[in-house]
Amino acid sequence: MMESLQKDVAATPDPPPPSDKSLGRRFFKNTAALAIGWNVNAVGRLVAAGLVVRTLGINVFGEYALLVVWLAIAEWILDFGTTEVFVREANRHPEQRSHLARIFLALKIVQAPLAVLVLAAGLIAMRYSQPILLAGIASGLSLFFTAGVVFCRANFKAALTMEREVVSEFVSVIAMLPLIPLVSHFAWGIMGLMGTYVFSRAVFFAGCLILSRNRFAVSIRGIQSQDLRWGIHSSLAIGIIGFVVVVYNAVDLLVLSRTAGIADVAVYSAALRFTTPLTMALNAIAVSVYPVLSLLKSPEQFHKICQRAVETTLLLGCLAMVGLWCGAEFFMSLLGRQLVHGSDAIRILAVVCVIKAVPMVIGPALFLVRAQKYALGYMVMAVLVKVAVITAATLRFGYMGAAFGSLLVEACFLTPVTLYYVSMFTGFRIQFSHIWRLVPAVAIVLFVTRTLLPQGNILGAAVAALLYPLLVLSFRVIPSSELRTLLRAGRA
Repeated sequence: MMESLQKDVAATPDPPPPSDKSLGRRFFKNTAALAIGWNVNAVGRLVAAGLVVRTLGINVFGEYALLVVWLAIAEWILDFGTTEVFVREANRHPEQRSHLARIFLALKIVQAPLAVLVLAAGLIAMRYSQPILLAGIASGLSLFFTAGVVFCRANFKAALTMEREVVSEFVSVIAMLPLIPLVSHFAWGIMGLMGTYVFSRAVFFAGCLILSRNRFAVSIRGIQSQDLRWGIHSSLAIGIIGFVVVVYNAVDLLVLSRTAGIADVAVYSAALRFTTPLTMALNAIAVSVYPVLSLLKSPEQFHKICQRAVETTLLLGCLAMVGLWCGAEFFMSLLGRQLVHGSDAIRILAVVCVIKAVPMVIGPALFLVRAQKYALGYMVMAVLVKVAVITAATLRFGYMGAAFGSLLVEACFLTPVTLYYVSMFTGFRIQFSHIWRLVPAVAIVLFVTRTLLPQGNILGAAVAALLYPLLVLSFRVIPSSELRTLLRAGRA
């Protein structure tokens, strides 16, 4: 497969490199669409979580959150790095995009039943109660719909039209909301709730198909065994790394489910529901920057885009962080008064989100320079370290132990190691001259709101959201030239 690609490329002259202006405009628009869309969808999921807590109770919510984590692990089996490979090869060899899409679809047909087996094996190995086990296995049906979503996602991502997936997901979230009260009314419990999840995924897949109509062919015609072997071989390293990353992100709840009660899982999951929109918004930058970086041939352009991505990530991340920090009690009360005591978990996890966003944005650059084995090595080590730290912390401190353990591992291990390897293989080093100015801005916001306003009040969150941008401008965190470029890109 690669030999045929190389021959085609040799016969095709290289396209002219994209200009800074073109890349900046595409990056800005795509990132904005994803950040806004994903956060709108996150609000919808927050509403769903609130309905679950208020109608089915905190324990059912904890069971639901635990199963969603397991489904996230199984869903990575559906991807397993093939999306990154497809985007990279489709952008580098556009004349082969149709054939690559057929290979990608054939792989999904193989991966879907494998993902169901992984889900069932994990649930059985953890020895959960029978209702959780049965509901989790039944929810495996959703993985077949998710496989279709993954196929559409890769094509959307390669074409920088990911907003189509966002719209489809929004419809699926809305479709789920009216079903939750029905589950409560008929006392269907966790089994009925996971049924609504399966229905939501089916709607998600249908929406992606409708919005992708006539844009790419849904076919595996002409695909042979060597094509599948090439796809597996090309994505194997990235897939293993991604799987380790998914497990790393799930360790908190998985360990909590065995070292503490389901109520701790519920509280920690509730806090995650509010920090997840922040993670998604920052991940939108990572998703947008990867295909852009895959198009670049100039090291100067590569470093410039990476620096912009890091600065944008931290700038927006700190804005959301101060809002969550100053209004934590109010936000938790939206899901239910019985969860307010877990508001400190929001504060810690908000800081974690900002710290982990930096390696999340620039870490995928290691895939472009084929340094996957190094990324795999330090991610496996990070999982082992996190399991040890979280286990020790949660046995004594419950959900707060999980929050502080995550912060410790992110700040002292994963982020520094990722930056080291990115610097080693790409030559990119973060320039902190403007970034350091965010520290006093954040400190002043937290001091003012804590001193003058009630702790955790919605007013504190609002004041923080207004005061932070003013301080950012006052401290010139964003150079005036960059601000003018950003405004021009937004009007374009």
